[in-house]
Amino acid sequence: MALAHPKYPRSNYQQDEEMNAEQQLIAIAEGCGWKWVVKSGISVKVRNGTLTHVGVPPDAPTNHPVFVPDYLNDLNAMHEAINSLNYQDGIRFMGHLSSDGEIRGVEWLIVNATAAQRAKAFLRTLGKWRD
Repeated sequence: MALAHPKYPRSNYQQDEEMNAEQQLIAIAEGCGWKWVVKSGISVKVRNGTLTHVGVPPDAPTNHPVFVPDYLNDLNAMHEAINSLNYQDGIRFMGHLSSDGEIRGVEWLIVNATAAQRAKAFLRTLGKWRD
């Protein structure tokens, strides 16, 4: 079990629980304001990944479900998620990203972080990450 960075608490989840990819995807969508997210009976291959879940996006005019972005594999989707953070959460996000331990150097981290690394830092920022 990894220890939480003292300046950037990880989450309110049990620290001994791991998040699988589906849990991460749903938690990110909820963090971005999606009204509900469920696994679809079908999957659609797109340029930047595979869409497997549907939900109602924030500020949608109807409750008609659409595919949820593939946050774990699509940097564009994670870019939109990160842009939904307020300034203070943005600072916390960068702290989580730089304390991840998988790559070194803050500038290197910010420029070269993968979608999965950004997803993990995003969930830590919202307090939804489980180790």
